[in-house]
Amino acid sequence: MAPARADAGAGLQVRELTVHFGGLTALDQVSLDVAPHEVVGLIGPNGAGKTTLFNAITGFVRPARGTVSWEGRPLRRHRAHHLGRLGIARTLQGVGLWPGLTVLENVACGAQPFLHADLLSALTGTWRSSREERRVNEEAASVLAELGVSEWADRFPGSLPYGVQKRVALARALMGRPRLLLLDEPASGLSIADMEELSGRIRSLRDEMAVLLVEHHMDLVMATCDRIVVLNFGEVVAAGTPAEVRASPEVTAAYLGEPVADPVLAESPAGSAAADDRAPGPTAGAAKAWSDDVAG
Repeated sequence: MAPARADAGAGLQVRELTVHFGGLTALDQVSLDVAPHEVVGLIGPNGAGKTTLFNAITGFVRPARGTVSWEGRPLRRHRAHHLGRLGIARTLQGVGLWPGLTVLENVACGAQPFLHADLLSALTGTWRSSREERRVNEEAASVLAELGVSEWADRFPGSLPYGVQKRVALARALMGRPRLLLLDEPASGLSIADMEELSGRIRSLRDEMAVLLVEHHMDLVMATCDRIVVLNFGEVVAAGTPAEVRASPEVTAAYLGEPVADPVLAESPAGSAAADDRAPGPTAGAAKAWSDDVAG
């Protein structure tokens, strides 16, 4: 189902990508790599540029400068509807399911870039269209079974628990058997049990594809990713293994800000001693929370 590749070993390469929205620089010379069969996490505070980077990679946004290459080929004028045939799939921050279609029909829509029947055969229901429809439905049922949600196949999205809706959205993205999967906050709204299942699922996908993951749940990111890239104000401020990122002072500063001196204590002759006697302030407490969270 997937097209031939120019250089599968090259993976995804982003080089010095810069995106402007009017006078605002949303991304400033961002570079990263995602190798085949690697899970890379993309983290940062709200507004850091994570979704903008996804949009630039997938053709929703045109960068002012920089390049995006996939499997050795530069992606210059690609659009979102080209992604399937490029071997790239993406999920959205929400679920993005069509309420008027069943779960099976929603998932089957993920095969649309690879359909061969022409419009006339689809409208008239000829053998070509019917045979392809059966094949796609069988594939959709298989993907639902892989994700453990087969029992919901004939239900409509609005009647599903949110965790099941998330799995259905993932199933739709997997229908084309992509070689690169972009996951935009897949754990949002999930229970702890669902997040643990999701982490295991993402790790298992490495056998078939590379994954670029945007996520705010740091325990999931640390447990799931091979490498992590940290954005802040549109710039890469840290990159490395989970252990290296956990120890990075730039990451702590990006999430928690720099400590601010207490002006009352600063002006007091005994300010230094008084500060030593005080309980840890908000920054110290938040830093401990960050350390506890990412170590989890």
